[in-house]
Amino acid sequence: MNINMNRDMDTIKSLYFLNTAIECGSFLKASVVLNTKESNVSRAIKTFEETLNVQLLIRNAHGVIPTETGLELQKFAVNIHKQMYEVRNYTTELHKISGGIRLWTTDGLASLGLAEYMVDFSNKFPAVNLEFIVSNELPNLGQKDADVAFVYKEPRHSDTVVIATHNIKFGLFASKSYISKYGIPKDIDDLINNHKICNKNVFNDTWPVWKNIINNAKNVVSVTNSSNMLVQLTKMGLGVSAHPISLEKIEQDLIKLDLDLGLSWTYYLITTKERKDIPKISVLLDYIKSVFLTL
Repeated sequence: MNINMNRDMDTIKSLYFLNTAIECGSFLKASVVLNTKESNVSRAIKTFEETLNVQLLIRNAHGVIPTETGLELQKFAVNIHKQMYEVRNYTTELHKISGGIRLWTTDGLASLGLAEYMVDFSNKFPAVNLEFIVSNELPNLGQKDADVAFVYKEPRHSDTVVIATHNIKFGLFASKSYISKYGIPKDIDDLINNHKICNKNVFNDTWPVWKNIINNAKNVVSVTNSSNMLVQLTKMGLGVSAHPISLEKIEQDLIKLDLDLGLSWTYYLITTKERKDIPKISVLLDYIKSVFLTL
């Protein structure tokens, strides 16, 4: 076997830089997460593109957008991160790590396969007990509302530590029964004028383009504050609605529509300075980071 360790390490580093740039949406934000200079991130990815002779990112005034090839290579970074987690914890004396952890999340993330991963975590750390708090009200970690949380707003409290960020991309979905009855929207005008729309109330404040659609839509048939309820209404064929694109892998009855509005939502994995190094908290944070990109 011909081993070139330096080349392999450079490839892994380039994949990590690519993954972080895609998730953050810009070289500047990626450099903060990676604790390096913006120029280092930009140069590393440029060199990676030249080595592979492919374009991985589209640069523009607002940041970077991954190409299809970039998204394909990002998957390798996700797999490597998972494997590194397994290696780091291979010799961990699992039964010595014990205790309870309160994990806060929104019902939206809870419906994206989080439970499956938490079962896997429990199998790895059987003496750790998880209490799940599902709510759309942001927790106060300083008041011990939770030990670890996924939040959809960047925390401002000085004691809060952001462990990881993840930009979840959204798309439009409709059920097979809805499409059979009403067809697929051809474009935004067709969606506004000729289709039923289900909405989640916070979407209007998050995405100006979506707010404009809702304000002009002829038939907004429902509004809810629950992601899970929105999924159920869409599955029942009530109307078209916006969901994380990863829902396509979970809900076989829902069809992702080919109307890209550029919708995305950044989530933050957080804890507090005093909790982050507690063994039971630390292993959970490492585990969640290793699967974050699949949510």
